[in-house]
Amino acid sequence: PAVDEDRRAFRALAGRLDSAVPVDQVPVLVAEGLGVGLGFSGVRLLEDTDEGSVVLAQWGTPAGDDGAVQSLRHAGTTVGSLVVWPAPDDRQRELLTGLAAHAAAVLHASRLTRDLERSRERLVWGREEERRRLRQDLHDDLAPSLAGIRLAVAAARSRGADPGGDP
Repeated sequence: PAVDEDRRAFRALAGRLDSAVPVDQVPVLVAEGLGVGLGFSGVRLLEDTDEGSVVLAQWGTPAGDDGAVQSLRHAGTTVGSLVVWPAPDDRQRELLTGLAAHAAAVLHASRLTRDLERSRERLVWGREEERRRLRQDLHDDLAPSLAGIRLAVAAARSRGADPGGDP
């Protein structure tokens, strides 16, 4: 019976994650799915960054300092951790350990998607900056040169000389 409840809860979470979910909502769904599915009162999902751990999502109510930490590893690298309240019983710990690899993969994919979006924004910004620079160069360099050529042609015509031939 408890196993059937666990399966139903995680099928529901998988169904929600399979739907079109904004990338910033994925950690929230993971935290909520683990909290509801395993019966915790609070879940916190942390991502490891160069600056330290960052809270990506929190569900429920963390109860003091007695939370249990589960490391999240993907491809041999620690990508974050899960903290759950209260400390899990044996069944919950076994399920949490089994789901940690899946949560780590989701966290890693979420990070890659955010990195890709940031790279795309930088690329678009770079293109726009290059366009602004080209417009400025055309305005500052080419436009005065063309105006000078036009004035020279007009002056040559006014003197009766052929601008394309010998004077």
